[in-house]
Amino acid sequence: MAELALNRDFRRPTPMPGLHVYDGISFPPIVKASTLDALKTWKVREDDIFFVAYPKSGTHWISEIIKLIVNSGDPTKIDRSGSYMTTSLAITLANIDLATMRGNSEKIAASPAGYEIIDSWDSPRIIGTHMHERHMPPDVWKKKAKVIYFGRNPKDVFCSNASFSLPLLPPEMQDFNNYIKIALLSDEVMMGTWFEHILGYEKRFNDDNFLFVKYEDLHKDHLGEVKRIATFLGRPLSDEIADKVVHFSTMTEMRNTYDKHEQDDPDGYKHTRAFGKLKYLNKGKVGNWKDKITGDLNALFDEVYEEKMSGSGINFEFKI
Repeated sequence: MAELALNRDFRRPTPMPGLHVYDGISFPPIVKASTLDALKTWKVREDDIFFVAYPKSGTHWISEIIKLIVNSGDPTKIDRSGSYMTTSLAITLANIDLATMRGNSEKIAASPAGYEIIDSWDSPRIIGTHMHERHMPPDVWKKKAKVIYFGRNPKDVFCSNASFSLPLLPPEMQDFNNYIKIALLSDEVMMGTWFEHILGYEKRFNDDNFLFVKYEDLHKDHLGEVKRIATFLGRPLSDEIADKVVHFSTMTEMRNTYDKHEQDDPDGYKHTRAFGKLKYLNKGKVGNWKDKITGDLNALFDEVYEEKMSGSGINFEFKI
């Protein structure tokens, strides 16, 4: 056996208060066990559109593209009120701030889960989630609701997650290399591992109601991928509208849209930032990891990636 590229030891973080394990996956308190139970029998509509992504894989980008397609490329027609901007299927975010997430279990328990809010939405519902395939409502597959999985290369995902999460951790845990090693090597990652998430959905790749879209492909051929998504949704676009969707889903235009929402709505920052503080939109680039994951850590990453993705038909570009 070849010598390991880097020592695989890492320091485990102190568990967050309220962290719980459900079906082998560690969940934060804002994903309640009662919610995961309820999703087993949750009623799906045949015209529902689900978009699925591992955290920090470009969730808001694919969401904006789908909403622009449904609204004929007009961003002013997208409902950006609180419940539509922040509600995902399993996460409880209503009136939850960082202090509450860290310790107010009673307030979290009393807040509605995402699926309960979504129940009141008009069709077609555009529903986001980070849930693993085995925790999706079975109705999704029975009723053939549309499901789009948005995948991104894990080096950029882990770096984006680190930028987002490290400031929330105690100072002694704000070590980038250790954070990346936890994401690579631990099975106790909050919300489950990237590897388990994407490999769980690979079994759905041939389902006729499922579309796999890569973050990197969207960068390389924005227009082509937008048209492919629209066709999958049964909403083929004219060239004029497709160009509008592309224009308004560039990172520059999305930042403008989010900034305007914050200016126009006193509560807008609650919709464009996690817990009203952490901006959802980051750099939005491919290969940002190159200045952060280097040397032995990069060698270890490649080694573990090859091990865990062995036998999979999924391939990612780590730079374009």
